[in-house]
Order: sequence, then structure tokens, then C-alpha cells
Amino acid sequence: MFDFHFRRTPGRRVYLRLYPAGWLIFLLTLGAASLICALLQRITSSDVHVPMIFVLAVLIVSLSTDGYFYGILAAIVSVIGVNYAFTYPYMKLDFSVYGYPLTFMTMLAVGFASSTLASRLRIQEQLRIETEREHMRANLLRALSHDLRTPLTSISGSITTVLDEDEALSPSMKQELLIGAKRDAEWLCRMVENIRRKIEKNPAEPQYIFTEVGVGYRMVEGDS
Repeated sequence: MFDFHFRRTPGRRVYLRLYPAGWLIFLLTLGAASLICALLQRITSSDVHVPMIFVLAVLIVSLSTDGYFYGILAAIVSVIGVNYAFTYPYMKLDFSVYGYPLTFMTMLAVGFASSTLASRLRIQEQLRIETEREHMRANLLRALSHDLRTPLTSISGSITTVLDEDEALSPSMKQELLIGAKRDAEWLCRMVENIRRKIEKNPAEPQYIFTEVGVGYRMVEGDS
């Protein structure tokens, strides 16, 4: 795909963006509009429905594609196609047809307006997603900071107590403190390993947080 005006970043509009899905939507929508008009042409001699069908087609293309290119192109092709295939004299371009300039300007306005609306909606959605993602990352960092600090404080306190109160502590109390420190250290090792694996699997969006449960800790899945 190619962006010829701006890169697609939140808060910026992309005016000319070419990509395969856009061409597919463009061709299928205008092809369907042409087919419907051709079928109706066999049923009725009136052609008042033709402009409305192609205006709807332009609207669909504009809302379903990125940027302004496909919507405006659909408007231009629709005006020429209606003039050539569905306006008397058929299979002939006649730019002197009454109301043709108005039809041309109307379809261009529809294409531009709907493309603008679709672009703004997409930008707002991207900004919302980015805001939620940053909020999730901030919550994750706060949770990790707390969950790392708590066992580290416990380990440091146990070792300090054993070193400073060596003579006052019984062997069983020393063993209990050291076992607790060892348990917290092992939990920290597992947590760091889980974080490493998660980052390797999906570096863009970490989806796990760690919460304290009683005297232990566990990893729980957060909102993605």
C-alpha cells in the first residue's frame, strides 16, 4: 500500500492512500451499482433511480475506504458512467445533458463529505485506542512496581534481620526467615521469566499483571 500525503498516524489525515482492498471495494461497489441499474433499465423506462443508486455507491465507497482518493474517484467514474451508459443517448458521452453539472458537483460533494467524515471517525477511534493502550501500560507499570517492591522488601528485611540479630535468633527462626526469603526470590525469578516470555511472544501489548494474594503472589490476565 502507498500513502502519498501523510503517513497514517493518529491525528493526521491520509488524503491519497492506495491499497488492494480499496480497489476491491471500489470495483465491487460500482460494479454492483451498474448491474442494478442495468437490470432496472430492462424493467422500467425511467432513469430517475440511476443517480440515486450511484450516489449511494459513492457513499459506500467513501465510508469503506481510507483517505479521499477512492471516494472522489468513485464520484468521477459514477458521473461519467451514468452519462455514458444510463443517460439518453445511451453509450455516448453527452455533457450538454440538462442537470449534468449539478449531478457532477453533487456526487463530488458526497464523495468528499463522506470521505472526510469517515477519516475523522477513524482518527478518533485510533486516538481512543492509543489512549486506552497508554492507560493500560501505565497501570501495568504501577502493578509491576508494587509487585516487585513487595517481595524485594521482604527478602531484604529477612536477610537484614538474620545478619543483625544473629545471636538473638534461634536456628528455627533463622531458617524460617531464610526459607521465606528463598520463596520470595524464587517467585521473583518466575515472574521475571514470565515477563520475558510474554514480551518475546507479544512485545507490543503486554497482557499480564501480577497481584498479591495473601502471603504469596500470582500472575493474572489483564485486559488486552
